[in-house]
Amino acid sequence: MNDVKEVLDAAPSDMVKSILVAADANDHHSSDNLDADLFLVGVPADRKLDLAKVANVLGRRRERLRLATQIEVEELTGFQVGSIPPFGLPKKVPVILDALLASKKKVWCGTGKSTESLGLSVEDLKRLSTFTVADVSKAG
Repeated sequence: MNDVKEVLDAAPSDMVKSILVAADANDHHSSDNLDADLFLVGVPADRKLDLAKVANVLGRRRERLRLATQIEVEELTGFQVGSIPPFGLPKKVPVILDALLASKKKVWCGTGKSTESLGLSVEDLKRLSTFTVADVSKAG
């Protein structure tokens, strides 16, 4: 079986891992809070999301941020976990792209289907998602 790098002929540092982050209105996390503010954060596939950095970018308390649940992802975006693209989301879901990805000429990202990836220039991705650039990842 081929790994993703062999199939795409792309380095993991060029692949966008799309993660849906939920920001609760208070410190009491309730799962499947369909009223939480959502943000899609794209980080390189070889790095991890840093929720403390995301909280700083959003001007929110870290304790109020969490990864969205499967129900939230599917109900609020229409996509399944693991196949969320960094574009084509409901307008109320802002996109934040890690600075390491934004500095690339080309990136690979999800399409909404777990079996497909799309290679496109960062400029084209910017036109599709009007993302904000920020340092939101840490070494994996």
